[in-house]
Amino acid sequence: MTDASPPVTGGGNEDTRLRLAVQVAVQMVDGCDHASITAVNGSDVVTRAASDPLAEQADRWQREHGEGPGADAIRSCGTVVSQDLRLD
Repeated sequence: MTDASPPVTGGGNEDTRLRLAVQVAVQMVDGCDHASITAVNGSDVVTRAASDPLAEQADRWQREHGEGPGADAIRSCGTVVSQDLRLD
């Protein structure tokens, strides 16, 4: 049996690997329709990669309103697990 998933760590620059990571998350995680990676550098919070415009819009909304699982993760400096993202 071979692994059909693309390698996330091989080749390309960091931005390319991050974009690949969110695409793989959407493909391989059950129930994941959209994904993004947010980075914090000092007081700057930016979406480094998004699977699609809706994921990018959700990140922007969380930054503007300070609510949601991404905002919670930034505040806690840890991992946030959501049982139902439709409600978060």
